[in-house]
Amino acid sequence: MIRKMSKSYLVPAVKRAFQVIELLAKSEAGLTISDIHRTLKLPLSSAATILYTLEALGYLEREEATSRYTLGFRILSFSRNIADQLNIAGRCQVLLEELVRESALTGHLAIRLNGESMYVARVAAPGLLQVSSYVGMRWPVHASAVGKALLAFLPNEERLRLLKNLDLRAVTPHTITSADAIEAQFLKFRRVGYCWRSARARWAWHASPPRYSDPTRK
Repeated sequence: MIRKMSKSYLVPAVKRAFQVIELLAKSEAGLTISDIHRTLKLPLSSAATILYTLEALGYLEREEATSRYTLGFRILSFSRNIADQLNIAGRCQVLLEELVRESALTGHLAIRLNGESMYVARVAAPGLLQVSSYVGMRWPVHASAVGKALLAFLPNEERLRLLKNLDLRAVTPHTITSADAIEAQFLKFRRVGYCWRSARARWAWHASPPRYSDPTRK
């Protein structure tokens, strides 16, 4: 969500370039110029110019055989610098590893970013069965257990203000899209001290200090 400001300060070309980068970040297989043109509703010439420029600068890579674009390695330098500046993952790594050892579940550390939760650290669970996730993965904050943990334990006024402004779109058939229902769930989370998300037979528990979940409890 763009912070409210005079539209005269916004540069359309810069905004479009970051829209392209964010779209490619969500695509594992990459996207063609036509894919980006249709998804973002950009003029085909504008989409092509942005992609060619980002590729030339090293922020995107193009697969010759399929003409699909993916994020380039230069993007990693930004993520590394941000991680160094925030040092959130470093400060929480020991606790995250401890939680994974005690729960035998994959652990994630996340931050809230423009209506989404984004993983900034991940510790894999022991064993062969693994959760398909990665650092940088993003979910609508109302539709994931870690996102709900980020919201549920905020001060009441801030939580209600954020909930009022969220786009509560359905991500799965099980997504709660009613603000009142989500707030009722948040109050339950605050009482027990942890959060969960149910999708058929799949469960996820995410810790919120000072307590964390008992993986045998449902």
